[in-house]
Amino acid sequence: IWRLTPDLDGEHKTWAEWNERILTVMVPAVYAFALQLLADSGSELGAVDRGFSAWPLASKVEKEFSGLLEPLVQRLQELRLLPTPASTLACPAEAVYFPTPAPALAACRRQLLKFCADAGHVG
Repeated sequence: IWRLTPDLDGEHKTWAEWNERILTVMVPAVYAFALQLLADSGSELGAVDRGFSAWPLASKVEKEFSGLLEPLVQRLQELRLLPTPASTLACPAEAVYFPTPAPALAACRRQLLKFCADAGHVG
């Protein structure tokens, strides 16, 4: 896959720009849509289990593809994906977080808290 680097020119630069757009715009959009479908699937626990296992772990994402994590987190923050005790869904931006024992949940929590802090929503 051609990645955008300063030394590219001509056709290779065009290909690399196309690939960057796919990785930073299209993949996060489709990934977020898939997580939304899992959350809306109607099967409460099954959707939650499948959904959380589908969230990417920053530590496991290859460096080459790490650029898609921030756009994905930006998209996910306002989607109603997280189950509440009232059997409704909350978006990560409005959720109250408690300590999370699972590594995948802890990684998602760190990413979301970082995004919120960067946006000035937490002290």
